[in-house]
Amino acid sequence: MVKPMLSLRIKQLLTAPHFYFILALYIFIVSTFLNNFTYSYLSLQNANAQSLSISGFIFAPLNSLSLLLIFIIIPMLSAQTFVQDEQSGIQRLNRTLPLSAAKLWWIDWLALMLPMFILNGLLSALELGLLYNSHIDWPVFMAQILGHALSCITFLSITLAIMRFTRSQLGALIFGYSLLFALWLVQLVLSEWPNLSAWLTWLNLIGWYSHFRVGLLSAANLISPILLSALVIVVCFTLLQPKRKHYGWLFVFVLAALLIGSRQLSHHWDLTSNHRFSLIAPLTEHISDKTELSIDSYGLNSIAQNEVEQRLIHPLQQTLPDMQFTPHKSTMLWEDRQNTGLLIRYNKQELWIDYPFSSHPQMQLLDGLNTLKKRHQSVVMLVEGHDEASHNQKGQRHLSELAKILNTRGWTLVSASLSQLNSIPSNVELVVIASSRQPWFDQEEERLKEYLQTGGNLLWLRDPEDVAPQVLEQLPVTKIDGTLMDALGFQRGTPHPGVLLIESFSKDHEITANLTTLVALPWTSAFALRPTSEWQAQTLLNSHSQTWTELNTEATEVAFNEELGELRGRFPVMVELQRQQGPHTQRIVISGDSHFLANTAINNYANTQLAINLFNYLTAASDVTAPQKQPVDKTLTISPLVQHAIGWFFPFFLPVLLLLIGCRQWLIRKKS
Repeated sequence: MVKPMLSLRIKQLLTAPHFYFILALYIFIVSTFLNNFTYSYLSLQNANAQSLSISGFIFAPLNSLSLLLIFIIIPMLSAQTFVQDEQSGIQRLNRTLPLSAAKLWWIDWLALMLPMFILNGLLSALELGLLYNSHIDWPVFMAQILGHALSCITFLSITLAIMRFTRSQLGALIFGYSLLFALWLVQLVLSEWPNLSAWLTWLNLIGWYSHFRVGLLSAANLISPILLSALVIVVCFTLLQPKRKHYGWLFVFVLAALLIGSRQLSHHWDLTSNHRFSLIAPLTEHISDKTELSIDSYGLNSIAQNEVEQRLIHPLQQTLPDMQFTPHKSTMLWEDRQNTGLLIRYNKQELWIDYPFSSHPQMQLLDGLNTLKKRHQSVVMLVEGHDEASHNQKGQRHLSELAKILNTRGWTLVSASLSQLNSIPSNVELVVIASSRQPWFDQEEERLKEYLQTGGNLLWLRDPEDVAPQVLEQLPVTKIDGTLMDALGFQRGTPHPGVLLIESFSKDHEITANLTTLVALPWTSAFALRPTSEWQAQTLLNSHSQTWTELNTEATEVAFNEELGELRGRFPVMVELQRQQGPHTQRIVISGDSHFLANTAINNYANTQLAINLFNYLTAASDVTAPQKQPVDKTLTISPLVQHAIGWFFPFFLPVLLLLIGCRQWLIRKKS
């Protein structure tokens, strides 16, 4: 009796008008979005956009949309079987035949597999035109098809099993869409509390496809659909047939669920053609049993969170199972970091990765860890011995707060007197002169000259009253006498006109590109640049045009006095010099102020951000440790025939044809 009833089910399905109406709506929606995805991709391709991927930009969202539509369609088709049973007398026949609930479920499942096959076939027909003459990452494409089919079959199996508890079409619809809501709720809970996902992965039906869509495959992802389907079916039939005990099967399923939740089956295989999701391998050089690594995300939405987990967190957890990952809905509000991104704590050091990612996140993490490693192996040396500002003291003009900020980001700061050194050590990555107040000895001048001749970088913080080493007087930057006064800043609320406010920044330099708020420079010197062929000079910060060089800062009321030789106008206050010195590109930054880094001012406005930018730029790692792997499916080519097919046949002609067939079936039923 199984085969005749199965044939009857299929015949009822193929002659039902609503089936063709559903197909028409499905193909119209999917083909419309395919047109949008395709032509958007072609526009980006023509604009030479980076990191494009056909599988990620077109196929993945199209398959996700198709999956959502099929999840909505399945309860409709499943619930409709109850109406057909009443109209055809199958329910009365079932009561007279020795057919168990399991066999009836099996008949419905086989019958409804036909529309699943048709819907998946229509999706494949739509995508087929894009595969011809285009570069496709076939393993990723096949993984997406596999994930799509498994998700459809699993949801269909669970929906039919649960619907066995009802005998009405309305009840079946309520059960079906309640199941869809419950699965969405599971996905929401796991996205909010990701630490639960290790043991509840097998319940996350909606989240399964996220692995398949990027070409990552694991044993857990393959077994979970089968396990979840079988578990729900056994539970339902145990309740429907209480005389039959299935506790043994339930015990097996629980053990299987625990195994899937374990790390042993959660390892993901990278199916991409060039293994572009496997950049994690070089990180093993940094990671050991004693490594302390944790990652916090800030301000990421669910889509961004999923990308971070698939591309970075899951691969990392395979190498370092004890790594902690904590998502935060709030944004990061630190001065030197963007609002959204990842904060990585590595052996008591901190690394920040902005989101959206500028390259592969594993590549960015690798570069960041290499930068921290380089910082750990080298030092930033602050010159002492001439009453300079010190990073070890807590006075107002000193730099202990700056030292704390730099230490958490991996820099090692030391102080040294050049008179006690035979030469500046080779592991010194940057020399800082923080406003010398006393003259330099000839021996110290010679040590600094040798350092500069070898291409060493320098940060020279000058104040109006500082004393310059003679060797640095040869640089093409001359300090103008006097202290810059900013009356406009004083009117805006600064405590003294000697606090210079700067709010206009160049976007063409790494030091100033991400400055978005004010920078406050207390007691600042102005500079004049001299022509030179040896150095490339660039002004980083300028005062505004209403500032002047005050020569009598002790006056009760300061005012511009041209008769005393004071100058008024727009002046450079921070300058970069750059030249090629042997194999090295030498960088020197000269600031007309050291106080903006001092304990009293470092936390004002964007001063911290400017300080981090300065040290990042002057100690930047120049070596690239691993090449970035781009997707192989970047080139999309569409023939005129395919353009007409996806532009006209699928979104218009085919839906109209299906609607006409549905209307014909409706008229036939109405006459019969």
